[in-house]
Amino acid sequence: MVIRSVWIAIAISVMAVPAMAQQRPLVTEDPETVGVNRVLVEGGMEFDKSQAYPAYGLTGDVTHGPTVGVSVGISPNAELQVDWGLLQRLHVTSQKIAPLSGTLRFDGDNVSSLEDLTVATKLRLLSENEQHPGFGIRFGTKLPTSSKSSGLGLGTTGTSYIFLGCILALVTFLSITKRDQSPAAPETA
Repeated sequence: MVIRSVWIAIAISVMAVPAMAQQRPLVTEDPETVGVNRVLVEGGMEFDKSQAYPAYGLTGDVTHGPTVGVSVGISPNAELQVDWGLLQRLHVTSQKIAPLSGTLRFDGDNVSSLEDLTVATKLRLLSENEQHPGFGIRFGTKLPTSSKSSGLGLGTTGTSYIFLGCILALVTFLSITKRDQSPAAPETA
């Protein structure tokens, strides 16, 4: 019985293949908003190794920074977010032929550009309590600011301008009507 278990364990170990998964830690957004009439300003830097840009056939190490994020609370359940990086720099470690590799215009192994601007709206749909976690939705668009000839951006928007218009219309609607706010509880004496 023991020998059989050992053989099964060996067979499972031999057949194991590495798992292909997404980045760690997982990028998640807290569903809680910053609050009405509050502004949150965040900053930081990021270094990513062996990043692939398949449209241009580039692979390399990327440094982002400084990055800036501003979140403005427009109601108890909604906020407007703007995120932007002042600089992204790619140290190219390999290059191959790809669909857009002919548009590249840089010399050497390093290229830098502005990062794309992201405009988003976050809506809290359900607050966290003892029975369940909080739940929210964030939708936005990425507006191109990086140069297409640098290989660090495609020069296209992540979504359409119609979607961006819908975000701005929703923010304006919630700011004016206050429809997402709960009515104030009556005071007891």
